[in-house]
Amino acid sequence: MNFNIYPNGGSGDNLGGRIFGPGVNVFAGGGSPNEWFNDDLGFAPGSTGGGSTTFFFDAVGGNIGSVGLLPGSDIFSSTFDTNSFIFPTSPHNLQTFTVTLPGSIGAIMIVNCTDTECDTYNLYTNSGKLTLSFIYYSASDAWFGTSGSFTTTPEPATLGLVAFGIGAAAWRKHRINARAT
Repeated sequence: MNFNIYPNGGSGDNLGGRIFGPGVNVFAGGGSPNEWFNDDLGFAPGSTGGGSTTFFFDAVGGNIGSVGLLPGSDIFSSTFDTNSFIFPTSPHNLQTFTVTLPGSIGAIMIVNCTDTECDTYNLYTNSGKLTLSFIYYSASDAWFGTSGSFTTTPEPATLGLVAFGIGAAAWRKHRINARAT
């Protein structure tokens, strides 16, 4: 999983990226709460940032196994767990600050519907690292978000199980459909 996280200016979506592995190639977008990572309100020196939050997904595309996600497929919110941190207390104007923390995202549920049926997929990812960068403006006496990312490192055995699960589900669906015809 590779997600870019942009500061939320209060206007909506600020994260997007790719969830991938054997049999999975999905692009998703959405947002985080404004107060979690923003460039309009800022964060006071010495205040606490980060911590767990929710990622509100609202757009998805790509493929799961041999199934192409159709326009209008639903992707649901997921929890994002990470540690909190303290902003530097004696910053200088235009000083930058970057923090890297361990993080994990909960199951990501996708519902893909055709005219006759809906299939539900739960995607599970490995833990990874969250990196957030900020800049301090003395005129506002606050730190403002500039860029961020969340990246996981896949474990070969885990990806093999994911691929096996997707392949088994596709084979079973094919067998059920073959019996019905």
